[in-house]
Amino acid sequence: MALLEFLNTRFSVAKTFTKEKYINEVKKCVEDYKCEKEDGSNKIHNKHIKTSSRYDLVIPYIYSTHESILSSVFEKGVELVISDKGTQDEEKALAIKAVYEYLRDKLDLDTFYGQSAWWYLLCGFVSSHQFYDVEIKGQAPVMGQDGLPLLDETGAP
Repeated sequence: MALLEFLNTRFSVAKTFTKEKYINEVKKCVEDYKCEKEDGSNKIHNKHIKTSSRYDLVIPYIYSTHESILSSVFEKGVELVISDKGTQDEEKALAIKAVYEYLRDKLDLDTFYGQSAWWYLLCGFVSSHQFYDVEIKGQAPVMGQDGLPLLDETGAP
């Protein structure tokens, strides 16, 4: 029952983040990130130097903070850590790593991680999904180590 309660809680949180109030908050976050407002609420001004307003140093605070965190935290993508303790686990670990590297290349996971992290750091919540279509062109038999097709119990490949 604890799992069901947890999932219901997560569902209610997800519903909250898709309401109109949150969508408006995301729009405000993007505006603050771009630093296009003239009111100066999302900028830091150099108040220590008395100059005319056209020489004031303006730093887009949210943009600079966001980009520095993004570059330092998400410098590398997710790496697999596999503990191979059994006798056949080394082969399994190599197979899992090969599949992961294939999917990382096929799905362009580095870009995907970067975009997901960008939205997460800016808005505090992100839901992202990555998938690809598998196209099967005809049937091909599974080949054994000797190069011959493997047969099922009826003798068919």
